[in-house]
Formats: sequence, C-alpha cells, structure tokens
Amino acid sequence: MDDWTWVRKARGSRDWRGAQQRMARAIRGTPTAALDIAQALDEDLARDGYDIAVDALRRHAFVLSCQVPGADATRVAVELGARPPLQPTPSPRPDYVRLRNAREIVGRRPPDEVRDVLRADLLRHDDPEFGLLLGHELVLRGSSVGPVASWYAGWAERAAHPLAYLPLSLLDIEAGVSGCLPQYGAGNGSSWTGLPDLPAGGGRLGDLIPGVGVPAPVPTDLVAAPFQDWLDHSNGSVQVARYVLGDTFPADLPDLDLRPDREAVLVPPTRVVQSLFSAASNGGAYSPSPGGALARLRVWTSLRALLGLPADLPVDEVAHAAAKATWIQLATNDDWFYDVAWDVWLVVTDGASVTTVAATDTD
Repeated sequence: MDDWTWVRKARGSRDWRGAQQRMARAIRGTPTAALDIAQALDEDLARDGYDIAVDALRRHAFVLSCQVPGADATRVAVELGARPPLQPTPSPRPDYVRLRNAREIVGRRPPDEVRDVLRADLLRHDDPEFGLLLGHELVLRGSSVGPVASWYAGWAERAAHPLAYLPLSLLDIEAGVSGCLPQYGAGNGSSWTGLPDLPAGGGRLGDLIPGVGVPAPVPTDLVAAPFQDWLDHSNGSVQVARYVLGDTFPADLPDLDLRPDREAVLVPPTRVVQSLFSAASNGGAYSPSPGGALARLRVWTSLRALLGLPADLPVDEVAHAAAKATWIQLATNDDWFYDVAWDVWLVVTDGASVTTVAATDTD
C-alpha cells in the first residue's frame, strides 16, 4: 500500500473536500508529491474510467502545483499541465486541456521560473509543443521570452506547427490583450470584455461610410474564427457579410442590414483586436476556452479574412493593413442579438469593400 491509497478511495464520492485538504497539505509541504498523487489518480482513471471525484482531484493536483511557491512547483506544474489524464472527461473539448493548462501556468507562476523551464532540456526533447505554448502565453502577458524563444520558433517552423505563423513578441496593434486574460491571483479570472457600449447620442453609420454596393465573396468561417466555439459548443450565432463600397444604402439588405441610421462609432484597431481576442480566449456562455495561444492565432485568422488578405501574408503586413483600415462598432440593439453579455458587431472598410461580422451568445 503506497502513501496515496487514500486518493483512490475518492472514487464514487459526492464530497471530496477532505481528500483535497489532505492533498493540499502534502503538496504544500513537498511540491513533487503532486507527481505521485497525479500518477495514482491517472492509474485509477485508466483502470476504471471517468469519475467526477477522481477527475476533480487530478485537476486540483495541477492547480495546487501552480499555486505553491518555489521553482520545484513550477517544474511540477509544467509536467502535470503537459500531460493531462488520458481518460477523456465530459468536456466538449478535451483537446483544449493542454492549451488551457499552459495559460494557467503562465498566469500563476513567476515568469523567470517558467523561462528557466523553457531553457531546460526536458521540454525541448520530450514536449517542444508545450514549450511553444508556454512561450506564447508569456508573450501574451507581456513577458519577454528571451533568446530561448528562437529555439521554439525554429521547432515550430520545422514541424509546420500552426503557431509558427505567430511572432514570439506582441505587435503594437495587440496592446492590451493581456487584460483580456484570466487574472488568476485576483479571483476566478476574467469574463467577457468585449467592446464598450456606444456613447449616448453618438454618430450614425451613414456619417462614417457613404454606402454599400453589391455583395462580394467572403470566407465566413475564417472571419468567424474567434467565435467558432460559441457556435460549436454554446448557443452562439454569427453573421458575416461583405459588400463593395457604394454611395447609397440599399433597402433590401439581409436581416442585419447596414442602414445609414444605425448607431455607430469609429474604434481603433487595438480595441478591435482586444474584442476578438477576448471572444476567442474566454469563450461565450458555455463554450470552452482554447487558451491564449490558439485564441491569438484565431484573431489573426479573422483579421486577415476581414481585410480580404492572402492566407500566407505575414502577421506584420496584416497588422499594417489593419492599422490603415477604418473600423466601426455598431450598436447591438437589433433584435437579432440576445443582449445578455456576449455581443459584437463590427464593420471594417479598406476603401474598396465593406465587411461586417456580428456575433452573439446566450446562457
């Protein structure tokens, strides 16, 4: 009988607070104990299948390793975060667990300790992808990844990893995205931080663009990338449309018509990026979070499609085009929006076309 037999006895329990308290005492005393406890829980899950108590304790072992002080705890957190239980949970996206774990590690652990783990050989040899995720999460929180970033960037290029598209540094247009991430030390974390309400007595769409012409092709799925989980795993709806820039506002546009009297205000591209990133990284009412790194990739996918740019255009060139474009926020006071907490309505024009994306979700 090993020291962690009491952990396995939690299976089938409706109340595992006692086991959590005992686990907390063990891990706070010796952070590496989290590895042995997690192994015992993983063996239980692999042998007997999913159990809510065992799964909760396994998650708690990771969270505790993120919270207790010391470089040993950071290394343990990385090891546990990189290898979630093999037994799938009822989560709608179990493949997101590693992504969220990387976000939580960087959100809770001292940046210097995370960088030390990135410099070690363990991740480079055994799990370079998780190192890449940690690097991107550091970037999103405004922390320098230093020279070690070049190794992971090179690995991503060689492996043709999707995140190879993103630079391991923030662009000016991404200023403020760290405020859209969970603030783990201050409570439960962030919630939806979309665009603010329009000021009372603001402008009208007809004051900002002359009109819209005939419809034009638009890659709807790419524009909607930040809201994809709202559609797949919550109650979300998204509408995307593109028109040639015109000199009038036709009366026969679809449901979310771009009328000249729509309440509208110009917004800077940095605020647009923050809104799209918050939607992608925090999810909607019930949709899961893909973590910060994948959310950032989805934002750039959407920006590129909103502006009608080639799929292989470098990020800095997309940012340059986004900075030159005119971004407009429309009031989400149409009956199409659920008007609960998750509503976005944006319009962008590059002087030749007008593209709009509207998204909403409800609980």
